[in-house]
Amino acid sequence: HNAYTSQSLDELQQLQIGQRAWVSLLAIKGDYPTHQPLRYQIQTQDGLLTELLPHLNYEQDQHPHQGLEFVISEKADYVLHGSCRNPHHFSQDNLVTADEKVASLRVDERPDMLIMSGDQIYADHVAGPTLDAIEQVVKLLGLPDEQFEQAPIADTKALYKHPDCYYGRDKLLPHYVDDGSLLTKLFPHRGTPIFSAKECENHLISFAECFAMYLLVWSPTLWDLIQRDRLL
Repeated sequence: HNAYTSQSLDELQQLQIGQRAWVSLLAIKGDYPTHQPLRYQIQTQDGLLTELLPHLNYEQDQHPHQGLEFVISEKADYVLHGSCRNPHHFSQDNLVTADEKVASLRVDERPDMLIMSGDQIYADHVAGPTLDAIEQVVKLLGLPDEQFEQAPIADTKALYKHPDCYYGRDKLLPHYVDDGSLLTKLFPHRGTPIFSAKECENHLISFAECFAMYLLVWSPTLWDLIQRDRLL
């Protein structure tokens, strides 16, 4: 038989990071059975989560209205590993392949866990069209303007108007300064930008850009709300 429990979201943690952008953290606690299919559903003021975002369910799921299906496993002998997504890379996306693999399996046959290492995005060598998409998302969500110190630009508004915004950001970044120390003499930085990445030609600079990048890389929703070919 099916057993249902409900839990209030009064303790839901929410942080507003823009005029139209919120980060929500929901933690569900309880004693749940292992190694058997379970489901969870979130009721919002606008409707059920899976009705608002039907792509969260796999197509073969015959009961999507009941929520997202999963299994709590006590073992880890089938593990998927992923890392950062690079939207402008020439190769195909292995995470899409992994998702298709999971979709082809019954819920009790799926991997015990997915381990994501790294930052899940590439913030260093970002393609110009992707930077343009990020700028549009920043405006769309009303993410805040940010001020910079020790930089040739005063804030993010000036960044988007600068001729080096899309294809020369290494010229805008602060660089290491020779402080005369022995360590600096032994390992000179040779004027490299302050970020630790080796490729900083088009590095994300503001918090708003990083947040928008995560949304674009990990969700299809915003791509339909922007002009994707402005720089092509």
